[in-house]
Amino acid sequence: MEGSTAGHDELRDLLTKCNLANAALVDTSIDRKREQLPIPRIVALGDQSAGKSSVISRLTNIQLPSGDGICTRAPLHINSRQGQTTAARLSFPENALFDGSKAAGLLALGWVLKDRQYVKDLTPADGSWPPKPEAIMEAVTEATNAVAGHDENKGVTDVELRLHWQSKGTSDFDIIDLPGLVINAMGKQPKDIPEQIESIVKKYCTDPDTFIMCICSALTDASNFKALKVAKKVDSELKRTVVVLTKLDKESPEKQEGTLGRHLVDLIDFCPIDIVLVKNNENTSDTSDSEAGFVQQFRRLQQEYSKSFKLGMPELAMCLTSLLVDNIRKALPSLKTRLQSSIWSLQDELTRIPELLTTDGAKRETQHLLHKLNKRLDAVLRGAASELDIKITTNLLNGNLLKIFDDYFDEKIKVPDYLNDAKWIEMTTTKMAQEGVGQIDSHDMEAQKRVYLENFARTLGGSLNQLVEDSYQCAKRTYDAVVGEIFCEYGKVQEEVKRIMEVSILRPKLAALTLYVSQTSEAQLDYFSRSPIYEAAYKYYVENIMVQQGGAAPPPGAAPPSANLMTGGEGRAFTGCLGIETLLLLDSFMPELKSKHGKRGNEAIIIRKLRQEQFTVLVYNVIVHNSLRDMVPRAIRLFLLHQVVAEVPEMFQCAFEENSKHDLGKSDWLNEALASSDVKQLRTRKEKELAALTSSLALLNS
Repeated sequence: MEGSTAGHDELRDLLTKCNLANAALVDTSIDRKREQLPIPRIVALGDQSAGKSSVISRLTNIQLPSGDGICTRAPLHINSRQGQTTAARLSFPENALFDGSKAAGLLALGWVLKDRQYVKDLTPADGSWPPKPEAIMEAVTEATNAVAGHDENKGVTDVELRLHWQSKGTSDFDIIDLPGLVINAMGKQPKDIPEQIESIVKKYCTDPDTFIMCICSALTDASNFKALKVAKKVDSELKRTVVVLTKLDKESPEKQEGTLGRHLVDLIDFCPIDIVLVKNNENTSDTSDSEAGFVQQFRRLQQEYSKSFKLGMPELAMCLTSLLVDNIRKALPSLKTRLQSSIWSLQDELTRIPELLTTDGAKRETQHLLHKLNKRLDAVLRGAASELDIKITTNLLNGNLLKIFDDYFDEKIKVPDYLNDAKWIEMTTTKMAQEGVGQIDSHDMEAQKRVYLENFARTLGGSLNQLVEDSYQCAKRTYDAVVGEIFCEYGKVQEEVKRIMEVSILRPKLAALTLYVSQTSEAQLDYFSRSPIYEAAYKYYVENIMVQQGGAAPPPGAAPPSANLMTGGEGRAFTGCLGIETLLLLDSFMPELKSKHGKRGNEAIIIRKLRQEQFTVLVYNVIVHNSLRDMVPRAIRLFLLHQVVAEVPEMFQCAFEENSKHDLGKSDWLNEALASSDVKQLRTRKEKELAALTSSLALLNS
């Protein structure tokens, strides 16, 4: 890096601590990935050919591809670190190839596949340093073409290339070189390439831990700085943005100060962190002395804008270093607090893991977990899903059962429309086939049963069986999830607890529930056991429809006995009808039904009797449907929730006894399954994780 290293030693020290701490946090032997300290990075944002790559090359002492046109077609993340050893390698993800057929070509060019990354070592084989600029540019071009397509297409991609660079002469920066912003597509470029590039830029600049180095050509009017406009979209007050002016040295000498003055007037109002003028050196071999001589002529303007205007690459490096140091300092206290909290949590977990591999220790841990299981199941019964820490969609057992009930009783189990003409034809056809052609004056109960009830009963029976099975599977998934969460560290014990619950409680409850629902539905479908509700509906029909329309009342004894009927005008309902009240009060129902009784004579008598029978069967089945809609869900909750949760404690108490037929009661099995194998692995894993967290915290406190 060119120029002063003020503050750089502190930055290097902080980055070293953070990198070592983060490396400990993601030790591959630790299953759980802890939150890491975000390493602040710098994003190089600029218009096409504004000189981004040249500025980065000088900051890092790494020669990157530069020139006119789109030189950067993929984000290039430069991870540069100062160190005693030298290393340089470029990499990108294996699955990011633009054309999979080019994989062989990459291997032929010296790339290797390692840990699902294509990697190319740029360290010179002869031990010299640094790598030749041509080798770096060649590798970046190869990788770019591999992920973005051949250069002729001029396509861009958001696939990140990563350049790791370590040497004595480099800086400790994480800088990302992004594709330059363009206004219009040129040549063979995709038509939407301006939008593609802006989308990639926004993706990187939105991160609050990212500083934006907005690089603008002084040869362009400030009102046309597209990069600055994009920066304001993600950093509206430019509190994370440093503006770097380049290429002023390309302006004629007599115009340079005037041009710079106009830019400063325009840019100061944007209030970025800093405005820095650098000379457009073409490569890293250009000396900083030439830049110092160039910027010296603008010291007067620097004094005028002392708070926000800096000159030269050394001052840009100092500015960026200071920003990174401040950012890490601010983040450290929060990370230390999180690390300490995690350490305390792990220490508490370790106190509850049997330290000695004894049978008593294993039993105590199992009893503790079974007690937690009972409490969690109580929470399920109460529907307090917020108390559960189970990432599974079936943890809301009550809500899921309600969805199942509604699906079956609203969609799959429906009472047929007995009063339409199709049912009329079906009824008369069945009657005539049963008794031969002749006058149809009524249908006996057997005919009605064959026409209406048997088909409905078959549909009802099959649907109820499946409803019970679906409800059972819903409950079982929930119980399995709870057991899995409680016994997550003990695989064998977890499976045994699930097995005991299924064999000893869930399956017997399913059998009892299936029998109960079957018997209940059979009782509801007993057509010859006329309930008071059915009798009330029958009499209502006779007294309020048939008689009012001038038809003859049924002969004595034809109607069921009187029930609890409300007297009055038409449309009046009777009490306790489980939904029949709504049926009778429908505006469209009563006129249509009465129109069927508007005729006189023998035909009218036949029609009235048949319609009466249709109506009574409809009433009957609505009663059956609504009764089951009320009783079956309550039965399911009783058998699969209340009784299960109530019996679990006693069942596991019996299963835990030494004379139990279950493995939980066998001391040798429990000791082997929990104390001798799983616990040893668990304790080792937890202790290793604790050591890593403790080491990370010690590094950050040093």
